[in-house]
Amino acid sequence: MDHAKSYDKPAGAIAALTDRVITEAVLEHAGIVGRQVLLGRKAVITPSGYDYLRRNRVVVTRAGSPVRNDLPGVVISINCDALADSAAKVVSWSRVSVASEVEAAARAIPMAATTRVACCGGEPGIVACLVNRHRGMRAAVVNSNCSMDAIWRQMNPNVVCFSPEHWSLAAVWQLLRQFTACSPEVPASWKEVPEGVRT
Repeated sequence: MDHAKSYDKPAGAIAALTDRVITEAVLEHAGIVGRQVLLGRKAVITPSGYDYLRRNRVVVTRAGSPVRNDLPGVVISINCDALADSAAKVVSWSRVSVASEVEAAARAIPMAATTRVACCGGEPGIVACLVNRHRGMRAAVVNSNCSMDAIWRQMNPNVVCFSPEHWSLAAVWQLLRQFTACSPEVPASWKEVPEGVRT
């Protein structure tokens, strides 16, 4: 089968696949990591296709179903305006500039209840610690070498914090796209520390 003719990419982050059988090879060729994919009503997804979708945080919508708009997001920039601005524009997120880690955390906490938040710059560990002091917050420090699949699966953070060093612009775009495609639900294995308990 000639996969080059089997899909098209409409405007936005949604890819439409016209294949009747959706395999891992079809999905890899379509380049839909961290995106939403529109399938025909009768399309069959193979087991390897399901594994690919799960690993790469691809949201599946069937033809005739309402298409989910991408969740909005905000990039909070601490002295890395060029990278944050470029990445935010590509994925249609808004961008906020702040002067310190404390200000970044203070801005991220109320936003994370309704949107995805990525903090770029400063000391990511400080921002994540400040955010994680609040119940319901799951901030993760990520780098370009970590297993994003493991982070999404085990923690499903509502805030990600990273330093712009060692990140290419394409890697930041992919991070934000994957983050957008993740379910906002708390993983079943996640345990909150009860109020007032310090470890």
